[in-house]
Amino acid sequence: MEQDISVDDEKLRGLKVLVVDDDEVAREIFSHYLRARQMDVVALECGAEALEYVQAPDTHVDVAIIDRRMPHMDGLELVRKLKASPETAKIPVVLCTAFDAPKARSEAAELGVIDVLHKPVCMSHLLDAVACAMYPELRHETMRKEDDVSEDAVRPDVLEAMKQGALLLLVEDNAVNQHVAQMHLHKLGYAVHVVANGQEALQALEFGKYALVFMDCQMPIMDGFEATRQIRRLERERGGHIPIIAMTANAMKGDRERCMRAGMDDYLSKPISRDDLRRILDKWLPREASEASANEGGDAGVKDTGSMFQLDRMRGLLGDDPDVLLELLDIFCVSMRSLVAERMPQALDGGAFEELRELAHELKGAASSIGGTGIAAVCAEVETQAAQGDVEGLRANLERLRTALQEVEQTRKTLIEEAS
Repeated sequence: MEQDISVDDEKLRGLKVLVVDDDEVAREIFSHYLRARQMDVVALECGAEALEYVQAPDTHVDVAIIDRRMPHMDGLELVRKLKASPETAKIPVVLCTAFDAPKARSEAAELGVIDVLHKPVCMSHLLDAVACAMYPELRHETMRKEDDVSEDAVRPDVLEAMKQGALLLLVEDNAVNQHVAQMHLHKLGYAVHVVANGQEALQALEFGKYALVFMDCQMPIMDGFEATRQIRRLERERGGHIPIIAMTANAMKGDRERCMRAGMDDYLSKPISRDDLRRILDKWLPREASEASANEGGDAGVKDTGSMFQLDRMRGLLGDDPDVLLELLDIFCVSMRSLVAERMPQALDGGAFEELRELAHELKGAASSIGGTGIAAVCAEVETQAAQGDVEGLRANLERLRTALQEVEQTRKTLIEEAS
């Protein structure tokens, strides 16, 4: 369900929503979106906790939002258990997944799941799903609206694009970078399917047909280099060749050669602009020029004030739509808070310098994507200091990042005030 619906906030206010996701950042983002509409949210990290909660006496849940992939008990198994109990069988369920396998979607439909949302989930789609779960008449109204609009008026449909061999696969583990890349690609007129690591990319390519792959290089579980090697091995056995475009935050000499040796066809350095994507797509997927947004811009005219984060630079990169900017800042703030307030200090205190370097690299990539050049520069220093074991330098830069987080949060407040 991609078409936005119109629902009175009064109908959402006070709803009891259960969020079940093993990812702490995802739980925080979902909770933030729902509480912004004054819903009552209970966020739990596993299926066992969820079952214990809903089975407790006098517990009421209006809607459950459940992640598809969780350890110990996955989302579909949790749904089965909920549907098997008379006390919980009628709770409407929305499933969230970073991997849209046809089998998973069909299983979800068989279990009576109301909707399946693609991660990263934007606020409007989450609210629409909750509204439709509670008010079925809205879902029917939305389906009629989708039938009435022209094909050019809606975002490219993923399944239809897959049938036509025109779907792009984005392989990226960072939620901020996923959102930014999706936004640019949709503005360029392309449908895109997002997965979070190389292993999921291999699974996606087994199930679906894609025109081109944008492949991040550094990811957990399976990185982009290994995924590309495995894709090329399968192509040698089965035939065919899909263009794979590397995306990396490292601008070091030799990076391009390493990507080419792994079997990638081309290379983009992060942060990636819409012009970069258009150039690559025109090169590897020639077609009629797509309608581009008038708000493309760049960093031109943005004065360096010395601050760690500048709203003008973000606008220059991503346009001036306040809803888009706020959504990206929501995700970035939650992610950055988790990194600089918890995970990075814990890694430093435990002497886990390699982990600290990887976390700094993650934050650097996300900050660069939304114009946080000052934050990215500090993260680059942290990467170097972590490699050297420079504890004092690391402590100083973590304090700078905590200050930068306050600056980003203040920027978000400023944007809310401007929009009101």
